[in-house]
Amino acid sequence: MDEQAGIARQALNSIYKTSSANSLYDVLFSLEETEFINAMDTPRCDNKHRLRRLRVRRARLRDFAKSTVVVYPGSARALAAAFTDYSTSIVSRRLSRLAPTQPELVKLLVEALVERHAYLPSQLCATHVLASGFKPDTDGGVGATYTAYHLNTTVTYVATNKTWLALREAIRPSTMYFLLAHCSVFCATDNPQTLLQVSGPSFDTVVTKEQEPKVLKKKQEHFDKERNLAAANSARIIFKKSRIMHKMPYMSNKKPIFGFNPHFILKKYSDDSFVHLRILLRFIFPVQYHIPCPLSSPLDNPITPIIFESFPELTKERLPKRLHGQILLLIRQLVKNVNKCPYYQLFNHYCPNTYEKVSVQVLKKLKCNRISNLTPKEKQQYWGLMKSHDVSTPDYQVFLFCKSVFRKTFPVDLIGKSNWGVLFKALDQFVKLRRLEQMQLQSIVSGMSTNDLTWTWPGTSPQPPHGRQDHNKRRELLLELMFWIFDCFVPTLIRSHFYATEVLQNVPVNRVVFFRHDVWIKVSSFAFGDFCKQSSLARQNNPELSLLGAAPIRIIPKEEVGPSMTKISGYRPIVRMGRMRQTLASTGVVQTPSINTLLKDVFSALSFEHTQKINSHGFYNVGTTGSIPDLFRRILHFKQQIGIAPTPKLFFVKVDIKHCFDTIPQALALQISKRLLSNESFKEYFLHAFKVFKVPLPAPSKKKNRHKPAVLVKYIRNPEYNTNTETSMDVVQGISKDLANTLRESAVHGPGTLASKTANIVVDLVYGVHKSGEDLANLLQAHLTQNLVYLEGKRKRQLYKQQIGIPQGSILSTLLCNLVYEELEAEILADIFKDSSTSSPYLLARFTDDFLFVSTNQDHAEAFLNKMITGVPKYGAAVRPEKTIINFVPSLQTNKTTLCKVLAPGEIFPYIGIGIDPQTLNIFRDFEQESISNEFTKKIKQTITPVVPQNHKTSVCMGVSDRVTVPHRGIRSSPVSLTRMLLHFISMRLLRAFVDLRVNSWETILQNVSTVVIEVARRLVFALDMKWGFTRVGSCFAQDATTMINILVEVLDKVCSIVIHVNGPEVVPDYNEGEEKFSVLQRAAADIEAVLGMANKSIRHQASWRILRVGVDYLKSL
Repeated sequence: MDEQAGIARQALNSIYKTSSANSLYDVLFSLEETEFINAMDTPRCDNKHRLRRLRVRRARLRDFAKSTVVVYPGSARALAAAFTDYSTSIVSRRLSRLAPTQPELVKLLVEALVERHAYLPSQLCATHVLASGFKPDTDGGVGATYTAYHLNTTVTYVATNKTWLALREAIRPSTMYFLLAHCSVFCATDNPQTLLQVSGPSFDTVVTKEQEPKVLKKKQEHFDKERNLAAANSARIIFKKSRIMHKMPYMSNKKPIFGFNPHFILKKYSDDSFVHLRILLRFIFPVQYHIPCPLSSPLDNPITPIIFESFPELTKERLPKRLHGQILLLIRQLVKNVNKCPYYQLFNHYCPNTYEKVSVQVLKKLKCNRISNLTPKEKQQYWGLMKSHDVSTPDYQVFLFCKSVFRKTFPVDLIGKSNWGVLFKALDQFVKLRRLEQMQLQSIVSGMSTNDLTWTWPGTSPQPPHGRQDHNKRRELLLELMFWIFDCFVPTLIRSHFYATEVLQNVPVNRVVFFRHDVWIKVSSFAFGDFCKQSSLARQNNPELSLLGAAPIRIIPKEEVGPSMTKISGYRPIVRMGRMRQTLASTGVVQTPSINTLLKDVFSALSFEHTQKINSHGFYNVGTTGSIPDLFRRILHFKQQIGIAPTPKLFFVKVDIKHCFDTIPQALALQISKRLLSNESFKEYFLHAFKVFKVPLPAPSKKKNRHKPAVLVKYIRNPEYNTNTETSMDVVQGISKDLANTLRESAVHGPGTLASKTANIVVDLVYGVHKSGEDLANLLQAHLTQNLVYLEGKRKRQLYKQQIGIPQGSILSTLLCNLVYEELEAEILADIFKDSSTSSPYLLARFTDDFLFVSTNQDHAEAFLNKMITGVPKYGAAVRPEKTIINFVPSLQTNKTTLCKVLAPGEIFPYIGIGIDPQTLNIFRDFEQESISNEFTKKIKQTITPVVPQNHKTSVCMGVSDRVTVPHRGIRSSPVSLTRMLLHFISMRLLRAFVDLRVNSWETILQNVSTVVIEVARRLVFALDMKWGFTRVGSCFAQDATTMINILVEVLDKVCSIVIHVNGPEVVPDYNEGEEKFSVLQRAAADIEAVLGMANKSIRHQASWRILRVGVDYLKSL
């Protein structure tokens, strides 16, 4: 606890840079509080019972004082000096004379803060936590000086809590008043790393003030003097791949227009007149006209967008000196080329329409010539055959098309003869960026020369000047041109011809695929029509019937990963209810909240009622399982029930509900929800607002005042009953438990890990929203019965209404599914055990619609199988027999049970991506993706299959590149970014369930660790293959071999720390930390060496390979 409290103090010190954060225990000793010091001494009493109570009281008060953090704006010496001055003040003498109780003292303090007494700073009074929710009384009531417009439960906690009352008895009233008024006090919850602020200026205002950007005055004057802001900002200007994704084409007569649309700047101002040329120059070179843009914004100011509407009004302004002469001719030539370029011919040549070729082949199979001649049944067969073919356009074809357009439109001298190769390399990199990746302007112009840009030379000079100032000016003009090309020209060109979207495998991956617009319109229409039939959507002509509005549906391609290649094999509709909506109003376009935002209060109230069902073991009595940690708790409890040895024979049943969201009866889901929200006693909720900040410890650095800023984790509206009398600490204890469980479940809460070096600061915002259960139930009813959707991207929206089932994509979907299936589970369990005299131990888990039932009694397992496979029409539950898995042969064979998959004895049982051993209940990680084998070399070869990838990637990187986001930053930040990426991956994948000895054997733990380490090694190789600062000659990695070694050491140390922390002496009494760490480290080093050995050919720079081998040898020697 002392270590965790120290972490909280260090984290607060990193935010309050000019303040000192100390424990309340140390502060009271430094202020020489004799009564408190005496209270900490060993109590003396003849009565044993009274002595025991005194010792317990002393220990409780000491723990409270040591875990509570006091922050004062200044050093510890300044705190003592301020308290000495305060002790002689009128306020201190008055408090000593009155000797108020704790409630009276808090009341006096709140009164002084609200009325802003002269001895308290006005800024402190305005932002103080204890003054929130109060205002001066203007009605002139007798004895009342302030009124409460919101309930401040923090005041209630400080005034009435037993520990605070005991502390008040142990210190002087003036000291208590000083601490609450002039210091920021943070009280620890059950988790010492989660603190609740109970006094002082609100933490969110402090964070906002401390994070304001500051730039040294001399440094700013230097940039202003040199006027080289463009070069200084080029490193922070980025181009995102998301700008070209999910964009629909410009349509004319219901057909897409290829080429630039009429609103593009080079089309809009396509006249040869000098006025249009001047306007175009302002678009391309805004810095020369002192127009706000990302390149001209100072380092301490936010990036300002270019205001295009103001450009035509500036045509009378004089041309800058560098924009005379040749540049005017080049821009005029560019405009002419853009308007006469044969886009459609180039488009068909480099990006042929594969949909038409596939369609002809499919129609031949159906023995038909035209799609219009197909019957409805044949059309369904036609789409079933079409969606299995990949009709996307490869990214290399997109690059070749863009390259050909550049050759046709841009004059050679505008780019420079020696710069075309660098430009095309950057263009190829931009096209191949993954979904979340970015590209720096600095990396684009790196390698470009300004000597060939004759239009940047001053006047009619035959040679480029060699002065530094002139070089900076020419570099600035080049940066402006490249910024316009990659910010305006290239995205518009790609958006005009292609629909770019991510793909789905098991989850959304980072790979981006391109479709021709004419192809995507046909594909999305067929996919949406198929979705309407499956989900029973009916055409709706009156959109005003929906209280919440309509939600768009986005079509996402599904990808199949084969042994030799990946291809698109289908399409999945995604309902986007979390998207902000735009509506037209008289004042323009207005942003309206998303449907999920409007339903957030319903979700909070339903979740609050649903969590009341959690038992003392930390999970629901029914099968609701929200994550792998939940499943781990169930397996651990079940294993404790059946005993450790000998383990009885276990019977497993796994069933999957078919189209669960589309088959759940709306009336039943609404009935169950109304029963929770508004039963016989009328319910009203108060959604209490909190802010939770995650404050990480500062990274070790020689530079002073270097810290990571506090990150806002979440904005919580905690639901409470309106008649609740809990204090803020009572509510925050629940929030603290959720935060602690998140850390504990991910098994990264051990010493030396990232999560252990983070403090959570909870701030009570002292306001909330009152909602009645009846109103929330009515809103839920409107959502279920009036759910409207439409296909995203259509110019004319066609609305469809959902007839049956619950809405997909809603924030309530999973919760409603759990509520309905919990009653189904209770009914099935009652039928199974109604005739049994003794109930045998069983395990029931359900992840949304995937049921898992484990029992020691075969009759019970068969009863569960027969009940589920028959179907329960009352709940809309129909099971897919072909996806049902069991590990025994049923005694009663039916037509449906014969379709079930029966596992062989000793075979691992798969469930939600993990594997469970039916004999030992050991949990294996990534069972469905990786084979479980004791021969690790064989397993590595199975994991990294030799293939011939489409994009010429190495076999080791196959499948990894689609899931890794490489931030394209500077070379110097690459090691830090890579290390952070690998550590985060380990934290998310190596959960407690896979390394806990209470459930798993040591060999199983080593196998789970090995699968994670192999994946880490593959990601490491991929980062090398991307030439992410590692393989370049003269980079930091080629110069310093210890950098790579440090990364490997830190990664493996993280793995060891997780395993050691989870299996500490308090969990496993006979745990030997040294031996287990050595075995984990040895196995992990061997796995890394095996992967790197297979990837030797993919590492193009042998210096990096030697660094890795040195690192592995070093790890083996530890």
